[in-house]
Amino acid sequence: MASCLDAQLQWSDRREDLEEALKIRRELVALTEGMAEHRTDLRYLVHSLHSQWRRDPGQLSALDEGMKELRDVLPAIGHSPDRTEVLYELGVSSYNRYQRHSAPEDLEESIKYFRELAALIPPSRGHFQHANETLAGALLSRFLLFRRIEDIDDAVGYAREAVAFARSCYSRDHLVTCLSVLGTCLELRSDRILCKLDGIEEAITVRREVVSLSPPASDIWIALRQLAVSILKRHVELKQPEGIEEVIVLLRKSLALIPAGHPDKLMSLSALATVAVTRCQLGGGIEYRKEALEICRESVAAYDRFPSDKDYCLAVSNLAEACWINGDEEEAVTLYEQAVNLHYATPHYRFITATRWADLTRQAGHSSSLRAHMKALELLDWCLTSTPTIDLQHQFLTQNTFTLATNAASCAIEKGELGIAVQALEQGRALLWSRMRGYRHPIEKLQESDAGLAEQFKGVCQQLERLNVSSEYKVLGVPPIPISITPQAAHELEFDAKVTNNRELLDDYERIVSEIRQLDGFTSFLQATPFPSLQEAASGGPIILVNVNGHRSDAMILRATKTPLLVPLPKSLSATVDELSSRLLVVDRVNRNEDRKGISRQPKQFGMSNILQILWKEVCQPIALALQGMGHPEGSRVWWCPVGRLGALPLHAAGIYNDKGILTEGFPDLYVSSYTPTLSSLIASRETAVSGASETRLLAVGQSNSLPKVKDEFSKLEILFPSKSLKIRDGEKAETDTVLCHLQDHPWVHFACHGSLEASSPFKSGFVLHNNKKLTLRDIMQARLPNAELAFLAACHSAAMESESETPDEVLTLAAAMQFCGFRSIVGTLWTMSDNDGPVLAEKFYTHMLRNGFDKMDVCDSAEAVHLATKSMREAGVPLHRWTTFVHVGI
Repeated sequence: MASCLDAQLQWSDRREDLEEALKIRRELVALTEGMAEHRTDLRYLVHSLHSQWRRDPGQLSALDEGMKELRDVLPAIGHSPDRTEVLYELGVSSYNRYQRHSAPEDLEESIKYFRELAALIPPSRGHFQHANETLAGALLSRFLLFRRIEDIDDAVGYAREAVAFARSCYSRDHLVTCLSVLGTCLELRSDRILCKLDGIEEAITVRREVVSLSPPASDIWIALRQLAVSILKRHVELKQPEGIEEVIVLLRKSLALIPAGHPDKLMSLSALATVAVTRCQLGGGIEYRKEALEICRESVAAYDRFPSDKDYCLAVSNLAEACWINGDEEEAVTLYEQAVNLHYATPHYRFITATRWADLTRQAGHSSSLRAHMKALELLDWCLTSTPTIDLQHQFLTQNTFTLATNAASCAIEKGELGIAVQALEQGRALLWSRMRGYRHPIEKLQESDAGLAEQFKGVCQQLERLNVSSEYKVLGVPPIPISITPQAAHELEFDAKVTNNRELLDDYERIVSEIRQLDGFTSFLQATPFPSLQEAASGGPIILVNVNGHRSDAMILRATKTPLLVPLPKSLSATVDELSSRLLVVDRVNRNEDRKGISRQPKQFGMSNILQILWKEVCQPIALALQGMGHPEGSRVWWCPVGRLGALPLHAAGIYNDKGILTEGFPDLYVSSYTPTLSSLIASRETAVSGASETRLLAVGQSNSLPKVKDEFSKLEILFPSKSLKIRDGEKAETDTVLCHLQDHPWVHFACHGSLEASSPFKSGFVLHNNKKLTLRDIMQARLPNAELAFLAACHSAAMESESETPDEVLTLAAAMQFCGFRSIVGTLWTMSDNDGPVLAEKFYTHMLRNGFDKMDVCDSAEAVHLATKSMREAGVPLHRWTTFVHVGI
């Protein structure tokens, strides 16, 4: 009877027939439980439920019922042949549910089922190829969430295999589906390949084949829309507005074919709105602007039946853009604000909309600009929170945030809101360190209020930190990987598990934090640090925040009790800093070659003295005058907190030097300089500092086999320190695991080895130890060093970021990693250091630290020790580029 009703549905499409068939199927499943035919009846029930869902995709109850039945039967199946059928149905159902509901757990479940299916059946089986098609779609969806390049590469691979299989089977309908998936994968991957246009052209070729293969009675409107989107991407890449007319014709044809009330009308209308706006952006006339506004209004109105659709954010932001283009700034701002506050849209969509709002209003000087920037910073944090590994978080920052914080700060400064400017710089910089530091938030006060909640918070934070930072698979809560699978498959399973684990832990984390904020005195727990709290960073002396921005550049001198002092700097400073950063690279390379090859130093048209002179005139002299004007005593300390590429330049040494390298006027003769990546890191270093003198134990780590002067350096240390307080690990004794172990009980550490910077993978930067193995930035971050105080990093580039870094404000340096791990004071280098200078600087530095006796050494003297040691090098005639590389970071 049920089969007859199913057959009748093929031509009648009567709801009553479907409901009666479902009733019978349910009865059969209940009656045959435990019998051989039970699984067949269950499969028929699931197919009927899918038919009901396809009639009304917005209602998920039928899909959910089918998935529950399949999940319930899966454990009983074991590894029988029926398992592949169930896995396939579950994988497809989970992905269908994700496409309608956007719940990340559905996407994770779909990928999990298809991975298992791929491991169970040979590639020649039909189910394997159908699974390839859906797995490609699922990985494509995950790529859109995290922009992980492996996902889009795998999606293209699976889609190509599915297409090849469909061609071999001469199945037109299946081929159309597989080609559609492949076209989308190729289009999105085009952004990630060197020959971008080649990827777009291949996508267009695939899309045209889909249109040619789609019969008139099918959903050909989907193929037309997808072809239009690919062609639009080509014209945008080529900046050819005249070719967009073809795109609009295709989309209007698509819309004409879609039945009234069908959800696909939303997607084609939204695509048409995007095209209309894009045509205006590429230079369309006033008639195009009016047309774009009408289309965008129609697109937004079409969502009345689907008010919580995830794509509504795009429709509203398109309308906002159209209003802005047509000169209605106020309605545009109202719409942008509406779009960024649509909580059911993904944080990434909302963030992109917020940055667009911020950029437009900043350029126009609109009153909402500061509000837009602060919203973008808030959403940026949400985007990072939902991204499962620190490498992907760094990738996201690389692609999205180069000037966001500096733009926000310059906007706030223009409005006279210096406190907000300070907050913006703190909130939008060193985000990866801030996130990791949040996982190590002190819980002593919380333990006094609610010990149980404190332990829950500590536990989930430790797991999140391990998950985010670890490059290994062995993470708590993640199942072991089978030994038999390939390394590539193991890598993919590892990431799948990390995604799920990260989401589950974040759910726990947000719940626990919410409960903590209900406690008395904890309402602002882990929220963005307000300005009065940030001001505490200046308790030890003024902090100079230097914001370099294309709109305007300024220094803000942060004081412990008074409002920040604003020091306007040249508007052209942004271009000057870029030029000086490039010059410094050349100067360092030339000087390094001369030092190593013993070539006599030749006069240069543009050397280190020129860089230091420009820094003095453009940046440091106005700041020094302001410090003197506010009565800050000469010889006292200041902290630099530079923004962007300025962090790679030697502000501490800025001045005018004569031909012999003698300072005639400049910052080193006025103040003792330190650096700090952020205000919060300086505050944390002060809060955790050991009060008074502590038992000093120094660990010295070196590679004298590659740096001969290291032996002299360590000999100096052996003369200065008692043997019981000094442990030396040199050459083959300096292995990564050994060093990490010794760091646990040595508050002071002295590295004398090569430093290595990795531009593309900053977390692989590190200290080169025995057998060229690296103690990486990632290794250091994972270390928990409760007694850490002082780190002397006599290694090249130890306080420097990669000069061409696309995320200079993340301050991904070895010195910053040491500070994150608890070291309160760090001595580092901004560029290459000479092997000859290690013993000299170390002797001068530690002699000053020991001047009051071994038992009275204080880590807070380290800034002055660096200042005096480099001063003695300067007075001894050491070339500028050699002593200016040394800097102090921290308290």
